[in-house]
Amino acid sequence: MNKIKQSVKSYLNTSVLPRFGFLVVNRFSEMLNDYTGKKFSYFHRIYSHISEIGGDIVECGVGCGQTLLILSIIAKNDEKHKRNIWGFDSFEGFPEATEEDKRKESLKGGNYHPMQTLEERLKAARIFDANFTETRIKLIKGFFEDSLVRYPGNPIAFLHLDVDLYKSYKDCLSQFYPHVVPGGVIAFDEYEGGNDEKSWPGARKAIDEFFAPNRLKPVIDTISKKAYLIKPKT
Repeated sequence: MNKIKQSVKSYLNTSVLPRFGFLVVNRFSEMLNDYTGKKFSYFHRIYSHISEIGGDIVECGVGCGQTLLILSIIAKNDEKHKRNIWGFDSFEGFPEATEEDKRKESLKGGNYHPMQTLEERLKAARIFDANFTETRIKLIKGFFEDSLVRYPGNPIAFLHLDVDLYKSYKDCLSQFYPHVVPGGVIAFDEYEGGNDEKSWPGARKAIDEFFAPNRLKPVIDTISKKAYLIKPKT
């Protein structure tokens, strides 16, 4: 695993990240492995869909902050657009699942990542200056039924949902999809294939139900196998 981490770190430092003017340093490098290297490539690739589109970035389900960091790095080096990055999470673990999630055990409180830890990571990475983290990255703490309404309604160019559960996907899509600009990206962490589909069946059900009236279906990225959708322009 150490060889893989060093290989990915070396690849990013020599082939990818210099294009954006920085290297992987300090504790951010500890979050890197083969999976997160591919993840960076995936988000950089689908971010290209919004290269000519204004709007903020919103992530629901921040967790330990890997994706938030990746999206913040890409946004920081976007010379055309000055995007705010919004991160919504309870930072207290999962809420309770519903019957659509088909869980035999309680999830409540699981996957707990405190907000303070993420704030420390942002500072320790030394990729962003204090002004960037204080003015462009906005973390909103609370369960979705309470926190999503605190979004001010800015146009959204990139919406990333990593919320696992049926009701959480329904709540986030209902709240934020109307704010996604035509041509904007909606990316889903749990949708198709492997452990994601088996572990989080409620996620796919919620996504399919939400988009069924408009006959929209997520696209599966051929490399990462993750799903995303481009909001129609008409």
